[in-house]
This record gives sequence, C-alpha cells and structure tokens, in this order.
Amino acid sequence: MTVDFTHDTELDRGTEEPYGGSEGWAQVAFAINSILQLGTSVFLRIDVDGHEPLFIDFRHQAFVWATDLADFPQHPQSVRFETEAAEADAPPLFRLPGQSLSSLLWMMGQYAHPGLPAPWLRPEERYRLAQWPNLARHLHQMSQMHMLAILGNGYFSASELAKVAGVPVADAHDLINALSLLRLLRVSEEVAALVVDSPPEKVSTGLFSRLRARLGR
Repeated sequence: MTVDFTHDTELDRGTEEPYGGSEGWAQVAFAINSILQLGTSVFLRIDVDGHEPLFIDFRHQAFVWATDLADFPQHPQSVRFETEAAEADAPPLFRLPGQSLSSLLWMMGQYAHPGLPAPWLRPEERYRLAQWPNLARHLHQMSQMHMLAILGNGYFSASELAKVAGVPVADAHDLINALSLLRLLRVSEEVAALVVDSPPEKVSTGLFSRLRARLGR
C-alpha cells in the first residue's frame, strides 16, 4: 500500500518525546491508553520489526499503516514508538481520512497483554458494555459476540464473564482489554455480577439486535 502524506512523516528528532519500546505491544498500548485518558494532542510513530512505520494522529482518531490489519503482527519481537506534540492548527500527519483508529486499538488491545488484564485495570473492577463496537469494521469471533451480549446485560469481572460465556478466562481478559482501550466499558467496583451455574448454550441473534439498538449500534 502506498501512503500519500501531506507533509514529511519523519518526526522532528529535536522535539520528540520517546516512550521507549519492548517486545510486543504492551508498552505502546499503555502509552496509547494514557494519551486517550489525558486527551493529549500528539502524533505517534510506531516501528514494528519487519513492517513499515505506523503513524497515528490522535486529533483525527486516524492512523495509516502499510500493513493490513488482517495481517496484524500479534506477537512482534520488537515494537518501538515515539511521540511529537501536535499543535491544534498543525496540518494532519497524513492525508485524511486515513484508517479509523478504533480498528487498530481493537487488535492491539487483544494482543498487548495476551491472556492477562491490562495494567490500567484493577482486580476489583467489573465491567459492562457501554456501546457496541463496530463489528463490521473489526475482525471478531462468535465467542466474542457471545461475550459482548453478556456484557450488555450486567457487570462482570473477567473470570465471571468467562464462566458465563463458557470460554477460557484468557479470552475474556483479551476482550475486556480491547474494549477498555476503545473506551467502550462502564466500570464498577460495587455492583455484583449475575452468577450462573453453567454457560447458556446459545445467544439468539434477536438478542444481539436488541443489544445493538440499546447500545447505539
């Protein structure tokens, strides 16, 4: 894929604010979560071993990358990243509209801390779906749709969600991490989750439709 940038995409080495790098997506996911939480206006460049650079413009919630998300590197050996402050009136980092940042965060959230809770989540928290993700845009599995339907009906921890959905707790952690990075969860430390003895055998498509309507999708 050829990326047509509106100006030089090399970040200014004199003003960059490097966060660092690590094996896998863990540190960059943590940095992105902090950027989104603080509402910081920055450009982000990510260098993934074996791939062309990835650029994010948080002001426009967009990114560009030569790598198709269908070929997302789930467990890269090396991921390095750096930021540059973005003035409000600065031109876009690349030709808009680019690609929707939510699609990237959906993938990154699932693989940044595989099978474990993200470090910005707390053990006592339970989660409920605040808004249905755009599954037409995100690669997903039926088990994830099942978990989304459950999260649309109550507050659950990862272990409780896994029990109700009949999936490994690692899968529940991965989904919750992605939804948290996307800012699609309500969080509670007080509401007890609904406990069932065995997972339901089937969630009807009618339930999915009702939940989408309720959650704005």
